Amino acid sequence: GVAALVVYLGLCAMAHRSALARVDAFARSLGATVERRAALPAPPSLRWWSGLVETPTGIYRISVHLFDPSPPTYRFFPNANKNFYLAMAESSDGVQTFLWFARFPWVTYREENGFHIVEYTDLQFVGARRDRSFPWTFRVFLDPEGQVVSSGLLRR
Repeated sequence: GVAALVVYLGLCAMAHRSALARVDAFARSLGATVERRAALPAPPSLRWWSGLVETPTGIYRISVHLFDPSPPTYRFFPNANKNFYLAMAESSDGVQTFLWFARFPWVTYREENGFHIVEYTDLQFVGARRDRSFPWTFRVFLDPEGQVVSSGLLRR
């Protein structure tokens, strides 16, 4: 049993190194400043990985199949432009706690019914879903003066 575990962990390390090399190659192809990158497994398979590349403008989520030599598919998640409401939301204790936990926080902003809504989603937990129902999203509602009206983790 111990020998099988050691072999499995060795295979995991080799697969991670290979997946991270594919993520690094993708990051180089962007020609942008890379702030952070990671390769995350899709257990129990060692073949499928998700790559995340954070740049100043947003985050790329890459689907990597280790046995497929073709370029990986990706989706880009652009961050909201900095503004007064993002700064006010980010100064709140709830957002600070979320940002402490989140490894790849994606920030979005919109105005709706007179409120300013800022959402922080940790993309390390987002799969290949194409809809907008992301798990691990922290939402902040602010009034026009920038005061937090409500905030919390969304229930999905």
